Amino acid sequence: MTAFDGEQARLDLRFTVKIKEDYKRIKRQGRNLASCWGCNYLRSEGYLTEFLMESETYTGELNYRNILFQFVYEHGELRLYPDEKDKEVIRLRWLMSAVSPGVYVDGDPLLMEEPFLEGRCHELHGGIVFLTQIGSSVRSVNCNLVVTVLSIIKKIKISETTTRLSLSGPCIDYVFPVNRAWRSEYDWDEMQVNGAISITTSGFDSTTSERFNVQVEGKEVCAYFSVGWTVSHGIENPPITLSAILSFEFEETNDYSFFLKLWYQAERFLGFMTGQSEVGPLSGRLGCQMENGKYRNYAEMELAEQPSEFDAKHLSKGRYLTLDKLEGNEEKLFRDIADNNIYLRHLPRTNKDKHVIDAARFVLVTAAFEWEFQRLYPDGVPKRAARLKGEKRALEIIEKEIESSTGEIKQALKRAKLSIGFTNLQSKVVYAAKQFSSVIDVFGKRLYDLNEEEFKCSKIGERLANQRNNFAHGNIDKDFEGVAILDLVYLGYLILAMQLRNCGISDKGIQRAINSQFGLHIAV
Repeated sequence: MTAFDGEQARLDLRFTVKIKEDYKRIKRQGRNLASCWGCNYLRSEGYLTEFLMESETYTGELNYRNILFQFVYEHGELRLYPDEKDKEVIRLRWLMSAVSPGVYVDGDPLLMEEPFLEGRCHELHGGIVFLTQIGSSVRSVNCNLVVTVLSIIKKIKISETTTRLSLSGPCIDYVFPVNRAWRSEYDWDEMQVNGAISITTSGFDSTTSERFNVQVEGKEVCAYFSVGWTVSHGIENPPITLSAILSFEFEETNDYSFFLKLWYQAERFLGFMTGQSEVGPLSGRLGCQMENGKYRNYAEMELAEQPSEFDAKHLSKGRYLTLDKLEGNEEKLFRDIADNNIYLRHLPRTNKDKHVIDAARFVLVTAAFEWEFQRLYPDGVPKRAARLKGEKRALEIIEKEIESSTGEIKQALKRAKLSIGFTNLQSKVVYAAKQFSSVIDVFGKRLYDLNEEEFKCSKIGERLANQRNNFAHGNIDKDFEGVAILDLVYLGYLILAMQLRNCGISDKGIQRAINSQFGLHIAV
């Protein structure tokens, strides 16, 4: 029995126990699997057509490099099965190379050249799109191809173009808090008697953020946050569910790879807001604009690899930034992220990783500081006039020596020239700490006082520079100074402060942000 969900327009097949046994058998046969999904096979075998699948599997046909393939998609892997008549073409023209008439050797590895593959799907009315990685390896087993998939788009309805991508997920619910989108109304005395309470949702105008414009891959995009709701009369679901949504609107396009790039930029934005690169499961919907200006969702989008388990303790403890903490500067932040101007590689991957400080983490955090320092202070640490004069004279002298030298001496002088005017990490840390003293000293003093250590910027800069150099240059014979862990935590405060100031956040706003993201609970 086939169940059809009119809202999702999706064919839901479920295996019976007997089908499960045959499913395992026909799956091992490879190419025959796709043809066995249809109702004809099930009727001929006398089985029920209500299946129970352990994971989502999609089948159908698509055209790749002018050859029609039957496909089976499961677990982020797309298997392509050609007809027998096409296998000879794939083997001799794709996988092998002719060295002389009738003589072939193994050719170059087969690489994916298409950003996405689109096909007809037995389980979906509108079709399916597989987003791939250009340049990734395409494996071959008996001329059957195996393609790694980054994301899939499941078309519930048919649409030629897309004008909106909407993302939702637990992380977005916190960054744009859904609890602000409703209110309860009741009279305490009456409620004690009759137990009645009224829940009212806020209107769209009050639950939609200001729109901001960014440019991604050369396309102008309008982004905004909002809160939507769904109502259920079922027993297993709550009667009303509120969800925060991050929406991107753009000129109509059928470039599916662009949607994945938007998705990745959204993840990086949410990663900054939550202080870690893993932002948990997200679900996407693609929409097209209708004549009345409204949007109609026609497809679902999801990443092929979803995090198996997302630790949201940092969210439940309030260790994240809400959108209002950006003070209306979300456009500047998103543009910096899209243009790779802001450093995010130092962010720990998961909540658990925040409690681990190793050599790699140490080097990345100090690298983040160096990058953000250069952005905020492009002229570097201010120098006295006498020092600038001395450096200028030294450059003149060494330039003359380089011109009159040859060989190894010339190369050595060139290397020596790079050290003139160089500012070390210690000096940068001391200077930046002084510039932000009115903002983060309250956090730094508390950190070091709790650990009975001295809060002194010059010492902090010295320890950070020494330890970074030991890790970067492999000086494993040097002892690790334990207080450098505190220095790295303090440097995290400083990096966030520098990034937020670059976005235009006020000093009070920076303090509130540090308090929230690091869970410090210090009165400021």
